[in-house]
Amino acid sequence: MQTQAQNNNIAFAIDGSSESLSMAFFKDESLIDSIFIEKAIHSVAIISTFDVLLKKNNLNFYDIKTLFVTIGPGRYSSLRVTLSTIKGLFFGFCGQVYCINSMDLIAANCYNENSIVVIKKTSKGEIAQCYSVNEIVKRLDSYNKNYQEYNGFSDIKNLFRMDENLFVKYSLSNIKLIY
Repeated sequence: MQTQAQNNNIAFAIDGSSESLSMAFFKDESLIDSIFIEKAIHSVAIISTFDVLLKKNNLNFYDIKTLFVTIGPGRYSSLRVTLSTIKGLFFGFCGQVYCINSMDLIAANCYNENSIVVIKKTSKGEIAQCYSVNEIVKRLDSYNKNYQEYNGFSDIKNLFRMDENLFVKYSLSNIKLIY
């Protein structure tokens, strides 16, 4: 069993921006464990899945020092349920909180492409972003016809393939969603 001293740099990451749900624990930038549920009922799955991951990895809620949360774009109801649950679960959390664009995570899941356009359907229509996907994912400003289109699922386990500049620091109570 791990001791408190061994778990001092634990990060929890969650993406609930679509019909799927993805969670992971990291120690520093190394993946400890993750789970991906393709068709989740967020209001039912978040807390029970979080609890299972904690127990499975001999972690304690108080080991978590950093929180990564996707803020969209994505499905309105999925985003609202996920963020409301995380705000309640981590009420009084004193660690670092970072918000992530869910399209950046989708790009981070594309290991074998040089450049892609991620397209995501949202409640306000389709959104497209361009990315360079080499060893690290970087968001680009311009579209090039050589880009491959990608409209896949994001997976939080690829979080640290993203450029750190794509993480936006927030306080948990002031997070604003992207629909």
